[in-house]
Amino acid sequence: MEGPKDKIINDLLKRNKSRNKLIIIFTTIISLFFIFFLSLFYFFDFGPDKINSKDTLVLDKENISFDCLGEDKNIDFCMNRQLSIDLINDISNNIKILEDRNILQWNEKDYSKLKSFYDVGNRSFLLKKYKKSKDEFDLALLLSEELIKQSDKIYLDGISMGLDFLKNGNPSLAKEKFQEAGLIKINHPDVIEGIYRTEVYEEINRLIKESNLLIESNKINEAFLISQKAISLDQKNPNARSLYESLALSILERDYDEFIKIGNSSIVNENIKEGLKAFNEALSLKPGSEIAKKGIQNLLVIQKRLKISKLFSEAEDYEITEQWNKSFDAYQNIILEEENITKAQLGFDRIKKIIETKKNIEIYLSNPQRLSENIIRDEANNVLALSEQIINDFYLLYQKAPKKFSNLKNELKESISKMQIPVIIRFISDNKTTLIISRIGSFEPFNEKVINLRPGIYEIFGRKKGYKEKRLLINITSDFKKPIRIVCNERI
Repeated sequence: MEGPKDKIINDLLKRNKSRNKLIIIFTTIISLFFIFFLSLFYFFDFGPDKINSKDTLVLDKENISFDCLGEDKNIDFCMNRQLSIDLINDISNNIKILEDRNILQWNEKDYSKLKSFYDVGNRSFLLKKYKKSKDEFDLALLLSEELIKQSDKIYLDGISMGLDFLKNGNPSLAKEKFQEAGLIKINHPDVIEGIYRTEVYEEINRLIKESNLLIESNKINEAFLISQKAISLDQKNPNARSLYESLALSILERDYDEFIKIGNSSIVNENIKEGLKAFNEALSLKPGSEIAKKGIQNLLVIQKRLKISKLFSEAEDYEITEQWNKSFDAYQNIILEEENITKAQLGFDRIKKIIETKKNIEIYLSNPQRLSENIIRDEANNVLALSEQIINDFYLLYQKAPKKFSNLKNELKESISKMQIPVIIRFISDNKTTLIISRIGSFEPFNEKVINLRPGIYEIFGRKKGYKEKRLLINITSDFKKPIRIVCNERI
């Protein structure tokens, strides 16, 4: 049986266990609340964060167990850390773009929000609150991208509206819009060009009015020069370009018509040089002009005809003045121009025959002694007959004889005649020597003998028994008078 003392001890033990259990439960509850409040502090921003070296050390100890470059890289802690690093670079670039686009001048409020998100994200990152930093950076990135889109729209709207105002003749409003675009991209070529175009707009209008007044006075060239000044100020100004192109077309048509007129007049007057220049100028203005092309063709036909006519004139003049080689060349050039001209071919053949005949006559006259031979003399007589026919044809063609050629023919005729008249040759011997003359024959010994020989070269032999043969080579000319002594006086 349990005594009273034991009972009291057991009650005390039960009470002590119950109290310990309550203490454990209370302690657990307090711990849970503490963890909850720490979580709230971690996930919510209760004011500006201040970096505390002690806190950092504590966090470092808590997170030192994570290997974000190795096996732990896919846990949320490490992934948020890497995402934050990537976002920092993107946001930094976007902020640089926005600052270059002068954001403080057109949306300072949203830029301040952007900077706030970015700064909170940076502080959270330094505290290694990577989930918090990633969330802040996400907000900063979205806002920065939206602001960049706004800046693009401001720029594009400024350029587009500026061009519209300029097109509608309102340069002052156009300039305002270009300047708005310049807030975003101050040195962009489109902005600079747009502002410049608004500044020269009024000057261009003044030049256009001045040019129109000149047009009314029919001073087209002067008006065109003014339009060139206007278009040089702004190549894209539609009014300046329209005026310039209209005047350029008018001048082109006027000059084209003038060149065609000059070309046609040149055809009538057969002025080849002037006509070709005019039609080529017309073609340079209108490359496809059939009128100009046809005009050039007509001039080339006339040019060919005139050239052939000139060559005929030269050929006949050279022929009349007996410049046979030049006449030959002229007829040959005519044939090269137009091979089907019968007159040219006849002239070519005629002069060719004259040149060949003249050459043959000169050959005979260069060595007239050859005419002593019957064959050569017969050939020379044929040439003589041909030359006489040439002279007759020449006379029928030009009603005059070719004097130089006739003289040459007469000289040949005289040479032939002289070579046919025997010359009295006196031979002297010793009445013992036999005379032998080539082509003539032999003569009995004599003291003195006269023999008639026609001009030419003869071989003369003297023969006497017991003596060496005597040999002479004698050239007999028409005026030969010296006696020939033929005596064999050298014993064998």
